[in-house]
Parts: sequence; structure tokens; C-alpha cells
Amino acid sequence: PNSFGYFDILTGDVIATPGKAGTNGGKGGDGDYFTHTTGEGSTATAGEDVTYNGVTYHGGAVGDRAVIRGNQLGISANLTIYFSAPAGGGAAVGNDGQAGRTYRAVVGFKDCGPGDGADAIAPPAPVGYGTGGNGGHGGGGGGAGSNWEYWNTEYSSIIGNESHASGKGGAGSAGTAGNYGCAIIYW
Repeated sequence: PNSFGYFDILTGDVIATPGKAGTNGGKGGDGDYFTHTTGEGSTATAGEDVTYNGVTYHGGAVGDRAVIRGNQLGISANLTIYFSAPAGGGAAVGNDGQAGRTYRAVVGFKDCGPGDGADAIAPPAPVGYGTGGNGGHGGGGGGAGSNWEYWNTEYSSIIGNESHASGKGGAGSAGTAGNYGCAIIYW
């Protein structure tokens, strides 16, 4: 026996191997800062990809920056709101991260904001006598929070800033139980 399992010299079977480590979830994307003076080009990033057993799960894409006039929300037409690009959530084994949800002219800005991290799926059960359990996989990280700025076009002044909470982190998976051992008898 060793750290790589036990090799049966008669059958060629390898048993009693250690379990496999779980895979980390992907990081959530970085945030953006957008105001009436910062110009074009988002600095937000997509969530990190995760590759497991040759399959790549993708981090969430970045949403778009948005500029919304107050009259689109039923408030002052002298108000312009500058929304930062919402970052994407990180991927996890089995699932892609959620994309950043672009701000729209909806009262309360529902369904807008940074993407949530993906939940991980459980690893497969181990194979073979005496094999150790496989480690669980990590959930994806939530996308970083974003900001918005209220700009008064009549007086050319900022009248407020707010920030949106970051995306939620994804759930990690449980690991698996190890397999039963066995006795090998040679005669």
C-alpha cells in the first residue's frame, strides 16, 4: 500500500486509492465605476471560468453601462442616472455563472445588478474497494457591486450616489463518502 493505492499483482487491479480533491469555484467579476465624467469603456470583468474533467463552465458576462433619463422613471427630466456595468458571477463545476444584469428603466431597478455565482454539483462517487471519498467543489463568487450616480443636468451637479449590493456567492457541494474496504487472501 502507498499514497497511490494498492496494486494487486495477480489481477492488476488498483484499489484503496485516495479520493480526488474538489475544484475551486470561479471568482466573481470586478466592479465598474461610471459617472458623467468617466467616459466610455467599462472596467467591469466577467466571472472566472472553471474547467473540470475537460469541460469548461463559463463565468457570467459583464452587463452594459446604462444612462437613463429621469422622465423614463416618472421623475424629473432634469435628472440623468449613470449606471455602472454590472460584473458577472463566477462559474462552478456543473454550472455557468450568472451574467451581470444591465440596468433598465424599471421602477425599483428590479432584476438588475451584478451576477450571482454558480452553485456546484456534487462530484461522482468513488470507484473501487477502499477508495477514499471525493472532495466537494466550491461555489462561484458573486460579481462585485456596482454604483450609480444621479446627475442634475439643469444645475450640472451630482445630487447623489448609490451602490448596488454584490452578487450572491454560489453554494459549494458536499463531498462523497469513501468506499468499503476488502480483504485480499492469496493461497
